[in-house]
Amino acid sequence: MRELDSKNLMIRNANSMDAGDLIDSFMDKLIVEECAFPLIKNSSELKKFLDTYKKNLYVGVNKRNFKVETLVSFIKGEINFFTVSEDQNSGFMKETLSVLLKEFFLLDSNLVKIVGTIFPSNSIAIKLLEDFGFKYEKETKKIKGKGVEKALSYSLLR
Repeated sequence: MRELDSKNLMIRNANSMDAGDLIDSFMDKLIVEECAFPLIKNSSELKKFLDTYKKNLYVGVNKRNFKVETLVSFIKGEINFFTVSEDQNSGFMKETLSVLLKEFFLLDSNLVKIVGTIFPSNSIAIKLLEDFGFKYEKETKKIKGKGVEKALSYSLLR
């Protein structure tokens, strides 16, 4: 994907050079506990993961301080997103998704639906998806820690 600009962020594919920001910001809190990427346990595994999946991972980099603020994965029509920034209300994720959702539909003319799966306790993420026009679809399950928990599936149609 080409680099994309928004007001405060440069949005591009992730790479192993982003590992430092991701480790510093949320490795212990999100990746290990929430198990968004359950195989990642340290910096070297994260670098390998970023290089392996770079075509499906996107970061929003702050134009002022050049730190990674957002991380988005998009694989087979499913979107997952994480705010790396300590300020959860910074608006960086809304800015990132605004740019990426348009780009995903532009890049793939066969894409008719994007799905996001969210834990019910994550009201901020639910509101964000609803603000972009995602509609509640069904209750499902998602891996969390060493188990599986109830999750909500939301979808956005072309």
